Amino acid sequence: MENRSLGERLDAVIRLAGEGRCIADAGCDHGYVCINLIKGGFFERAIAMDLREGPLARAGMNVAANGLSAKIDCRISDGLAALDKDEADTVVVAGMGGALICEIMDREPDKFKALDHFVLQPQSEIGEVRKHLRETGFVITDEDAVKDEGKYYFMFRVSPVSETEAVSEDPDEQGMYDSFGRILIERKNAVLKEWLLREKCVKESILKGLSSGEAKSETGAPDESEIPERILKRRIEVNEDIRLIDLALERME
Repeated sequence: MENRSLGERLDAVIRLAGEGRCIADAGCDHGYVCINLIKGGFFERAIAMDLREGPLARAGMNVAANGLSAKIDCRISDGLAALDKDEADTVVVAGMGGALICEIMDREPDKFKALDHFVLQPQSEIGEVRKHLRETGFVITDEDAVKDEGKYYFMFRVSPVSETEAVSEDPDEQGMYDSFGRILIERKNAVLKEWLLREKCVKESILKGLSSGEAKSETGAPDESEIPERILKRRIEVNEDIRLIDLALERME
């Protein structure tokens, strides 16, 4: 079978994986990331891992259909549990929630520290993953953002470092980098810019919805004393989100 595109999201993950000796894919689903990386000659061998028996069985069938059973090992694994330290030099963790990715990293810190690099593609809480990496001794060396079937995806290539990543002296700037990605902003990534403009519209709609439910004073202005604390808190959060989005868009001009 010929190598094939896996769609913008996984093709970007494959690009960031680069090349090396052995690639391990945690949450491999049908195994196509490992298959494409081996068929492309980027890695000598691969380990396809998944917590679920069904997807792993399908991955095994796809591996066999591509004649790669001798080069790709399929294993049941919760995160990196079934991977020995130093067995792989590169790991992919894609298509999971950000909180789960951070949990997997916290369970196996020594295994991640022993890698040459790894690729993360969180489906949610992306800013929290970036912040977690920075605070636990990892550095993002490359990033990408793609739009695949109408959805936006962000992924990054990460390397262990001996010291924590430098933090900007400007807290607003650091918040912007954590939220949206220093590399993507510096490169003026077109997909990120499109996403930021979309998110700004979403946040502004949320503000309008919050304002419509606010108590009004005799002058018609919102009566702050009558607005529930949860609404005031949410309004502050959304305004802060918009401020960081505007800062990122200004940097990308």
